[in-house]
Amino acid sequence: DEDVDLQDLNILLRFHVGLPNPDPSGGSCPEIGSEFTLEPITGTSPTVTATEPATATAGPTVTPTVTPTVTPLSTPSATPVGTATVTPVVTATAVATSTPTPTASPTPTSSPTPSPSPTPDAIPPTITNISHTPATGDVNDQPGCGTDPTTLNVSANISDNSGVIAQRRVYWKYAYQNTFGYGIPTFGHDGKYHLIIDPPEITIAGGSATLQYFFWAQDGSGNATTSTTRTRVIDDCLPIDS
Repeated sequence: DEDVDLQDLNILLRFHVGLPNPDPSGGSCPEIGSEFTLEPITGTSPTVTATEPATATAGPTVTPTVTPTVTPLSTPSATPVGTATVTPVVTATAVATSTPTPTASPTPTSSPTPSPSPTPDAIPPTITNISHTPATGDVNDQPGCGTDPTTLNVSANISDNSGVIAQRRVYWKYAYQNTFGYGIPTFGHDGKYHLIIDPPEITIAGGSATLQYFFWAQDGSGNATTSTTRTRVIDDCLPIDS
């Protein structure tokens, strides 16, 4: 019951502060929720004045800020320790080794000697022993003047170090002419090259003309040579009318 609890509380409070008990006849007593003002006892009973409870105003909520304190850890000092000297112990074990058998060096093989390249042939043929027949007497430019011959046989020895005479010629003309004619000599039984020249009719006055001739030869390598020029007088024959 609420009234009983409050009354009991009031009596108890008064007992502790030295106040007289309330009238048990049911008189009213201050409510528990009221504040009490205690005055000191001066020979009489203190007067208890009840006041209205003050209205509490809620203030701002303060959240305490806690700043953690960080205590740095001290770096332990290294205490030098005595240096230990380690002496390695080396145990040598003898290993038997066999002496290697020397290997015979291979016999060097001689390289074949390369064949020398042939030296290009730069030597031309040689022309020697040039002659003509008849060597003396008259040679006419045409028949009809007695028994005198009308041809001239020229010859020469022609040779080459290669043994090959690729080309050979005999060039001839009268001294008063500008152009040479030529013929190809043939190899004879006497070992010489021969050409028979049939002199053309002399076309100048004077009774005779000088015939000029020379030999020319070339080997298989293209080397050529020319002989010296030889001469023979040819008579101009004027046939006698019958």
